[in-house]
Amino acid sequence: MAMYSGSDDVYMDNAIRIFNGIEFKDHVSWNSMLTDLTQHGFSENALKLFQIMQSGNVGMDYYAFSAVLRACADVTALQLGQQIHALTLRSGYESNEFVTSNLIIMYS
Repeated sequence: MAMYSGSDDVYMDNAIRIFNGIEFKDHVSWNSMLTDLTQHGFSENALKLFQIMQSGNVGMDYYAFSAVLRACADVTALQLGQQIHALTLRSGYESNEFVTSNLIIMYS
């Protein structure tokens, strides 16, 4: 997926198509798609994907939290970011360096 992702809509569409075609998605595939969306300017899509992850009971790790916190910063969704910050606290990832750096970005 990472090979197909990029700032161009066509490349990202290809990455999304590949992701959607994966029958059994693991943490790596979810986090890869979430990170790709965030890094290439599709932060609103990343937030939607995070909601799908939550509703599907996909286990969250610090990669997912750091990517979605960055997406919140990109679209200035402070209230949502604060809710995700609370999730990081409950999940025990608040001291992870990736999560912490994206919390700083989000709150700044």
